[in-house]
Amino acid sequence: MTDNSIILLNEKSYLTQLLYLLGIFGGCFMLAQAITVVMMLAAGYDLESLQNLDLTNLAPSEILLYKWMQIISSILLFVVPALIWGYLKSKPGSKPSNWDTYLLEKEGSESSINANGKWSYLKLRGPLKITAVLIAILVTVGSLAFMGFTKQINDMLVLPEFLSGLEEMMRTMEDEGEKLIMMFLEVNGIGGLLLNILMIAIIPAIGEELLFRGALQQLVQEWTKKPHLAIWLTAALFSFFHFQFYGFLPRMFLGAMFGYLFYWSGSLWYPIIGHFMNNGFQVVGYYVAQSMGMTDGGLDVDATIPIPAVLISLAILVVGSIIFYKQFNREERPLLEV
Repeated sequence: MTDNSIILLNEKSYLTQLLYLLGIFGGCFMLAQAITVVMMLAAGYDLESLQNLDLTNLAPSEILLYKWMQIISSILLFVVPALIWGYLKSKPGSKPSNWDTYLLEKEGSESSINANGKWSYLKLRGPLKITAVLIAILVTVGSLAFMGFTKQINDMLVLPEFLSGLEEMMRTMEDEGEKLIMMFLEVNGIGGLLLNILMIAIIPAIGEELLFRGALQQLVQEWTKKPHLAIWLTAALFSFFHFQFYGFLPRMFLGAMFGYLFYWSGSLWYPIIGHFMNNGFQVVGYYVAQSMGMTDGGLDVDATIPIPAVLISLAILVVGSIIFYKQFNREERPLLEV
């Protein structure tokens, strides 16, 4: 392959780059859909039964099949397009992105520019600071009560009367999604737990952070030169993509937290670790509670979170974030200023 045939994305307009990213994602989405259909047909389903399948009433063998389908789909939807995008943006011979040029002018050094590596654009940088890793974990786990509080606020939101039909449909989808998650979480033995950690914690943490923070947030950041706008816009899209309206606020705040871990540190590993801890903590917690005989893993989705717990959680989030920020002494990257 000659140099003339290499796709140098950084030389194209940001709109064109976005279209490339959407095209890559769309292609991977169609491939994931095709593979899941093939897996279902290979398992003995026909097209008619697929259309009438009740996802809230699956047999154990069907749940296992769906878990592997979820794992494969997540890899194809998040990991693969992000790696393709990162490869194209990191190709030897590519000019530095406008954002890297902007940082170079502002910081006066080349430390911010990924110059080497096939996927260097994604900023999977090391070595990591142990203190910063521990703070990222503390902030993620410590903010769970605050995130739960925003979920309660989200649940109180009511759409206008003329959208009542849409609201009812979204609530039905939300209830069915929660039932499916509960079926996934109910396992017996360490093997089932490890599979859940792989499906719910490891792959989403790596894949979603690669795509949303590593690819999309950086692209918006390059485009607008406004990193905080990029963080919150990406967080909103991250939440929207889960198609759970009544979990939109907590997931958006969570996405913003991961976005800042990435922006302040310059390494994608910190939000990956935080994302893993957020999901993994809940998976393991459910398993332990279930093993102790608690109904539904000890979860009470309707329970009100005490205000003192919310305030403590918020304090951990704010103070921990400031301490994390200071670990990297990035004066050129303001804590809050847009």
